[in-house]
Amino acid sequence: MEATPDTLLFLVTYREYVAGAGLPPDHANENFVYYAAPVGKLMRATKITFNPKGELFAVRGADVFSGHLPLSPGEEWFTDDRKVGTAEWGNYKFLLFDPQGELYAVTNQGDLFKGPAPTDKALPWKYHTGILMGSGKIVSLEPQALATQKTFTNSSGQPHKYSFSVSKEITTTSTFSHDQSYTVSTKSEITFSAGIPSILETEGKISINRSTTRTWNFTETNTITTSFSATTDVTLAPNTSLCMQAFVTKGVMEIPYRARVRSYFGYEFTIEGVYKGATVFNLTVKQTDCKSLASTSASRAGLL
Repeated sequence: MEATPDTLLFLVTYREYVAGAGLPPDHANENFVYYAAPVGKLMRATKITFNPKGELFAVRGADVFSGHLPLSPGEEWFTDDRKVGTAEWGNYKFLLFDPQGELYAVTNQGDLFKGPAPTDKALPWKYHTGILMGSGKIVSLEPQALATQKTFTNSSGQPHKYSFSVSKEITTTSTFSHDQSYTVSTKSEITFSAGIPSILETEGKISINRSTTRTWNFTETNTITTSFSATTDVTLAPNTSLCMQAFVTKGVMEIPYRARVRSYFGYEFTIEGVYKGATVFNLTVKQTDCKSLASTSASRAGLL
């Protein structure tokens, strides 16, 4: 790779762990170690690399740290607030960022991994998550209108056929709370694949649909979009009116869970907490005289 005018070469000496920086040498006879400007010490650092933004990542022991370049020879660079990974980084022998910011790491056994840069000192970089969900409870069940009611009026002297159609998507959210024994960084992302909790329409019980899995996130709000559509034909007698409206049932669930996180190198820990999420189901089309349906809607709104 050809050096550009703003290229900076960074080194750490073998025995003293002195960090230095300077312009790359122009020819083989130049002794870069002697003219590089000392910028600090990275005591017992075993691996260093930089991401495309110029942030330094350095491994010491089993931990990895991230931050700006040392600014002075006396600065203690390996501080707890710079720690972004723990427990396994001594098992990697080579680290490298690509221009897009993806981290490549080679283990001591020669296995190559790729992924986002580490951000959470309590979370392994490469891990597998298994989750067990317990018996939950239904917090609430409420009807939710898919659209405003529609009125059909037959002013003729003959019966007339009408068609009522509805099509809508509803997005519901869910979160995973966790006990205070495990602290999750706001920048970390813990994902896993599992079934989708739902409420059985006929039994009114919580069920986990394991035939359909999705990727869940422990640290962010999860969303699920459900599509509903229906078409209903009605025949109105002469000089009559009919109001129609589609509803679904929205249920909120709380389910305790236990997740076991295991890293590639065998490091394990457990997260416990509560899943709280909503689901929508049971599409129904109600038809009644317009006065009756309007009274029902007003009653739900607290107007009657």
